[in-house]
Amino acid sequence: MNEQELAKAGISPNLVRILVETKHIDNIIADVSQALDKAAG
Repeated sequence: MNEQELAKAGISPNLVRILVETKHIDNIIADVSQALDKAAG
């Protein structure tokens, strides 16, 4: 989606999306850690 489509859908650039599903806690921690590392640059 381009910036206009995202804005129309109510999705801002600083939106954080978290998907909750049944996973082992170690996998969840690893996923969140990886996302934070990417966000930090």
